[in-house]
Amino acid sequence: MDLRGHGKSADLPQAVWNDEYTFEAVTGDIIEVLDYLNTPPAHFMGVSLGTILARQLAELEPQRVKSLIMAGAITRLNAQSRILVFLGNAFKRVIPYMWLYRLFAFIIMPRKQHEESRNLFVREAQKLCQKEFIRWFKLTSDINPLLKFFKEKDLGIPTCM
Repeated sequence: MDLRGHGKSADLPQAVWNDEYTFEAVTGDIIEVLDYLNTPPAHFMGVSLGTILARQLAELEPQRVKSLIMAGAITRLNAQSRILVFLGNAFKRVIPYMWLYRLFAFIIMPRKQHEESRNLFVREAQKLCQKEFIRWFKLTSDINPLLKFFKEKDLGIPTCM
């Protein structure tokens, strides 16, 4: 499913563009699609930032989630990640966002065997405009408190990380 500003969801009504992005609001979008499709309880998989959304879905609507698969799960922001987030916030309106994406992709996936994944990450990022990148990037300030909450609360849902 395309998240706000991604793929075919880039043509959202102006009302959505005016809303501040929060993990709860974006998860609400996911719930809306699940309701529209009348999706029964299912197994959910998230990759990277999607792991937070999958976990948030399980938090808000546990009856919908049979299990969670979290690939590349963000479990905490270490010192390196916090520095990247700080630099990203400091320069997000000055430096072209694709430079930041390429830098982050290289820092997160520096090895030769990461090249294919790194290139995919950058190709997908090119589908976002800078304004949309900034809106998503603002969510980074909410990650650590949310991850701490997730660690403290076990939902009893089978999870593979």
